[in-house]
Amino acid sequence: MIHLVRAACSSVVLLILPFVVLAKQPSAKVTLDEATRQAGYTLELGRIDLGIQPDSLVTATKAWVRRVKNYPDLPNHLRAISPVYSFTIQDEIDWLTIPLQLQYHLKGKKYKYDRSIYYYDTTSETWKELDSIVSRSDQTVTTEWGALHAQIVVAADTTDPFGPSKIKQFSEFGSVAAASAIVLDEATGDVLYSSHPDSERSIASMTKLMTAYVLFQEGIDLDAIATYHDSYDQVGGSLRVSEGETMTMGDLMYAMVVGSANNAAYALVGNAGYSLDEFIDSMNEVALELGLEHTIFADPSGLAVGNISTAHEYAKLMRAVLQNDTLAEMSATSYYEFTTLNYGNFHDFNNTNPLLWTSGLEITGSKTGYIDEALYCLAMRVEQDDHAIITVVMGAPTLNDRTTESYRLVNWAFDNYAW
Repeated sequence: MIHLVRAACSSVVLLILPFVVLAKQPSAKVTLDEATRQAGYTLELGRIDLGIQPDSLVTATKAWVRRVKNYPDLPNHLRAISPVYSFTIQDEIDWLTIPLQLQYHLKGKKYKYDRSIYYYDTTSETWKELDSIVSRSDQTVTTEWGALHAQIVVAADTTDPFGPSKIKQFSEFGSVAAASAIVLDEATGDVLYSSHPDSERSIASMTKLMTAYVLFQEGIDLDAIATYHDSYDQVGGSLRVSEGETMTMGDLMYAMVVGSANNAAYALVGNAGYSLDEFIDSMNEVALELGLEHTIFADPSGLAVGNISTAHEYAKLMRAVLQNDTLAEMSATSYYEFTTLNYGNFHDFNNTNPLLWTSGLEITGSKTGYIDEALYCLAMRVEQDDHAIITVVMGAPTLNDRTTESYRLVNWAFDNYAW
């Protein structure tokens, strides 16, 4: 009897055939009689299966597969996952119209990059990719091919991060109360969920991550001494310091990123030696360099209504900004305290994102935002099992909506996608 197993998310059907040879040796071979030729045959060597389909060969013949020790080098971007195998099937024809089914068993291993079966093309003297199906549920890589002789290998393409896929029991998230939202796989940029992701909206204090990013790009010295001036005063959340008070640039950076202090943003720009207009120009130049065509900055704190982005573009901004490990760590700091240098005044503040200490999530990047025009906003990077996602919620009606919807999106993504 021939059993058919359909690979997940694929039209490829793998034949589980009779007379299977199990082998742990460096090679495996078989002589096919007429009955076996008609019925089909699967030749196994370790984790590789060579499936000869029923009536695919013209004559009863011999077939073998072996591990190869000496083979042409793989290009630098390919990382071998399997041994290199050589297979041969003797027949009167040069190419199978009913193709072989090649399958490699991954045995539960996890890989960051996309995986395929490759063969060595002796004409071009290069390794070439075969159209392969990766089944995460079965942990296999499968392809169909008509060649009767070749060297093959399963390899990961390190230039192509392997994105998440929906699980079999995938459940849709549904709608959100927020005006727009998105969930992004950080490694690939794949969109896992979106609701009005391209709607342009004011981003409020989420602006401050770009302010910090530009300062880091310009080489800010976090240990340098900063002096506060009354001209830096702003409405809304602020650091309570007075004219002439001194602190480090690092203290101001934490006050801006963790405590979301508006005056700290202006103090950083001023102490870094920029005029306000110069710095805003730099913010917009960096946005264009990052390919953000619908993102505009009007001030460094986020108080200006004209700080505009979309959920999708802000998620892309987060991917870039959080490449800076220092800034990422700052943004996910739950609590910070410092004492001003000349006056000795003590200051402390919690992060404006309570999920950092209430949710149990591994949040490795965070920024909140609120003004009346933007409503409640929150962007986060969250990691689980060495995989990271970015969530952005913009225009949530209430503080609770912002928090609960972000939390639900994170859990939904990790529950419904597999890496």
